[in-house]
Amino acid sequence: MIRALIVDDERRARAYLAKLVAAHSDVEVVGEARDGESALDAIRELRPDVVFLDVQMPVMTGLEVAKALPTEDPPIVVFTTAYDQFALAAFDLSATDYLLKPYDGDRLARALDRVRAARRGSAEMARDETAERLAKLLDALERKAEEPAPAAVLTRLPAQSKGRIVLVDLDQISHIASEDRLVFAYSRGEKYLVNFAIKDLEHRLPRGAFFRTHRSCLVNLRHVREVVPWFHGKLMLMLEGGAEVPVSEDRAPGLRAAIVLVSYDRR
Repeated sequence: MIRALIVDDERRARAYLAKLVAAHSDVEVVGEARDGESALDAIRELRPDVVFLDVQMPVMTGLEVAKALPTEDPPIVVFTTAYDQFALAAFDLSATDYLLKPYDGDRLARALDRVRAARRGSAEMARDETAERLAKLLDALERKAEEPAPAAVLTRLPAQSKGRIVLVDLDQISHIASEDRLVFAYSRGEKYLVNFAIKDLEHRLPRGAFFRTHRSCLVNLRHVREVVPWFHGKLMLMLEGGAEVPVSEDRAPGLRAAIVLVSYDRR
């Protein structure tokens, strides 16, 4: 008989998972816990074979509980989570199983099959593999949590003009260029000082609308009037309004593909 402990701060989630587990005759729910501290107490007292452990709990998360598990004869951990697909990829890489909320009976059955397979192996091997896989999982999720949140995509560009801050429509900007360590946006014959680096704007402007032609310039592809072959594999862009912008050799192939997509989108 597989002894299971369910840990979740939501009572309904615990009850529903217990109901699904009850459909498996070789699994017995020996206890429940609603927070990390009580979960660790229950693990020490009940010595379950498997713990269904919610990742997102207040005060002490499921990851913190997993870190605090006893090193001698630890239970198998099946995380329960509402994480996005990026975090789920980390679970898959670690080979420690997970259940995605809302729970699914078939997915639970597959998770229990993994638990049974682990229990059929030697106890020492199961402990070593569980500890190794859990360590990989925790490391992957911690690195993911430390990554900065992606910057919001701009819908208009804040810029300075005559001592004021103006919001320039992106569609009206022909190109953005770095000059003497300052960055300027060009729109309808006007030149605006921008408080962003080119590399930051590359990730904050709508994908497919602007193209980085070289280290210090972004071009709005909808303002490109003509593409002229230049020296040594380079290209020259003729923009509406008369500006000319070079394209470096290494970026020329990407520009050709981007121009095709923009041309198709205009139809």
